[in-house]
Amino acid sequence: MREQCVSMSRNEVDERGTAAGSRRLNTHVPVMPAEVLELLGIRPGGTYVDATVGAGGHAALLCAAVGEEGKVVGIDWDPEALRVARERLAEWGDRIVLRRGNFRDMGVILHELGIEVVDGVLMDLGVSSLQLADPRRGFSFRGEGDLDMRMDPSLPRTAAQILNSADVDELAAIFRELGEVRRPRALARAVVRRRQLAPLRKVGDLVEVVERVMGESGGRLHPATNVFRALRMAVNDELE
Repeated sequence: MREQCVSMSRNEVDERGTAAGSRRLNTHVPVMPAEVLELLGIRPGGTYVDATVGAGGHAALLCAAVGEEGKVVGIDWDPEALRVARERLAEWGDRIVLRRGNFRDMGVILHELGIEVVDGVLMDLGVSSLQLADPRRGFSFRGEGDLDMRMDPSLPRTAAQILNSADVDELAAIFRELGEVRRPRALARAVVRRRQLAPLRKVGDLVEVVERVMGESGGRLHPATNVFRALRMAVNDELE
């Protein structure tokens, strides 16, 4: 039984300057550290789950707070995030256990570890700064990576595959329902027209289509922000 569950949503980062700030982003400074510890009601010797461990920033806080008798289980389905977290959290030894999986697999993972009761669960939902900072992953529209967007590389469909195979109705539904994109059908038609000339493969291919339909950014939020969010959610089945 969980006594406390804290769920946060990672902000859609204003990506101006993402490349310049990649080193800073990769350090993964955890957001609201004091609030997280307070809301979880951390007690020494307790067992806690970071179900979206990412680069391990929050998990490090939890490890420090639970003491030598405590336990922290970190879960993430991004193998690159787990690699970074494993390096970052090595100093905590047996106090931290890392497992690859979706937060939806938490019950199965805990059962496999022989853990029946936990004292709190933390979930920081959405795309992480670590993922945004790597242009090869295609999460950020401020790069020239492939249109991938898979949090788990074993997932069957990339963003490019969706864009190059879905019909106008399906694309419009993705843009409208997952991203609340303005003019979703016009954008869907533009994508289909563009792919008839050549497949969309790179981030810049999609940004070019978005800006042609919606105009270039004139304010704080670039018009591609919600489009990329919608595709990321579709690729990773985030509403399942």
